[in-house]
Amino acid sequence: MGHKTKNVNVVRALLVIVFVLFCFASTSVLKVFAQTSEGEVGNGMRISPTRNEIVIERNDTKQVEITVQNVTNLDINGKIIVNDFLADDDGSGTPKIVSQPGPEYNNPYSILKFITIDENILLKPGESKKLMANISISEDTPSGSYFGIVRVEPTFPENESNNNNLGLMASVGSLILVTVPGDTVELLGIKSIEILKNDKISRIFDSAPDSVVVNIKNEGNVFTKPFGKVAIKNWRGQLIHEYELNNTDPRGNVLPGSFRKFKDSAQNIGNFGRFTIEANLSYGDGGGNIVSGKTTFWVIPWKYAVLAVLALALIGFGLYKGIKLYNRRIIAKAKRR
Repeated sequence: MGHKTKNVNVVRALLVIVFVLFCFASTSVLKVFAQTSEGEVGNGMRISPTRNEIVIERNDTKQVEITVQNVTNLDINGKIIVNDFLADDDGSGTPKIVSQPGPEYNNPYSILKFITIDENILLKPGESKKLMANISISEDTPSGSYFGIVRVEPTFPENESNNNNLGLMASVGSLILVTVPGDTVELLGIKSIEILKNDKISRIFDSAPDSVVVNIKNEGNVFTKPFGKVAIKNWRGQLIHEYELNNTDPRGNVLPGSFRKFKDSAQNIGNFGRFTIEANLSYGDGGGNIVSGKTTFWVIPWKYAVLAVLALALIGFGLYKGIKLYNRRIIAKAKRR
């Protein structure tokens, strides 16, 4: 009799565990499915525009006008520096200034050999001044893009009593991007398409991801601005979300020899199923060049799936124990007869 009672208690305990698991799983499922310039200012100075794009023919010179303003109540000496810049390695599009090039430095896109500009300016409190950058393209300059940055670095006059404020000021800069027309090469490719949840890349998610990153590589010799549609579809091929890539004014450039990430939000993604991201982009003069890419990902609430499997396993084990107990009782009754 004690053995039978023990088996009954085991079955009851298993049923209680299954009930608790189903309650927890139901709560988890409810939670899962319920989630559905005017110019650059560097503390002491303002510069505008922050970006200049010009086309210059060979044997020609053009001027770029840059305005610098002192927004403090102190006199500022502005030291004017021209630097090359490169695309940052992380693909963010942030310029990486080359302030101290090494002896082996060789940048085919350098603007340094083409540009001349004043070396410094004095700005009274609230005063604005215009800088004129002269860019001259020689006859033997290869076609393509060249770029750099004109920076203004603040210093105070020697007789200024507030020199301690210098450490609080940052330099400001204006990008200059020059295209020399001719035999240029425009060639963009989609390096990859990534789907992210909380900035973590994956192909399988336990709930809907929140952003899409399209990585674009420029294998040509001119900077270019990609644009076009990125579509997210469900497993039936139905469109659930679509957006315009690089939808800013002005559009962002991809520098030659570099790649750039274009990150946008992912919306209307369900909490279960297989999904596809398709990018169809244009670039070049008139947008006549087309590039496409595609990737897939899954949303599977795996925690619920694991709990369901465990619950089924426990139910199966409980049924097995229950059947064994039932058989023993039948056999015991038969023997008593």
